[in-house]
Amino acid sequence: MKRILRPFLPLAWILLRVYWFIFRPIGYGVKAVIICDNDVLLIRHTYGKRNWTFPGGGVKAREAKEVALKREVMEEIGIDLEKTIFAGSFVSSKEFKKDNVSVYISRVKNRNAEKDDFEIAETRWFPSDKMPKLLENAQKIFNLSQQYLKNNEIRQ
Repeated sequence: MKRILRPFLPLAWILLRVYWFIFRPIGYGVKAVIICDNDVLLIRHTYGKRNWTFPGGGVKAREAKEVALKREVMEEIGIDLEKTIFAGSFVSSKEFKKDNVSVYISRVKNRNAEKDDFEIAETRWFPSDKMPKLLENAQKIFNLSQQYLKNNEIRQ
């Protein structure tokens, strides 16, 4: 079924943006900065701008942010996050909506990621000191994580 629907993702993305433009919704999202050794996992979606970003997504009604984060990461890349640490948050007004984005950090012991081919085009580990060019929100996410790591030590 997903294979049949995949060609329609670009159209669905455009329709979603039209909806956001008309209704200007307020949303809540979560993003995960997943670290293994000194490398960071990035993803590229099969829709939208397809730039490198971090796994995560929307928080459902009455869903705790950390639960949403673990659900989204499991759905997108098949990683079961054991321990997550809140690194900070920001508000994004991109794409005609107001997103309240919470950023979490998680250390994993291996690099096994099984992407959902419907939603995720590519996953790749990057050394934290050699990250690719990130768009504004992804850069904010990375900066929040780096600031937190600079000021705190994470053990898992």
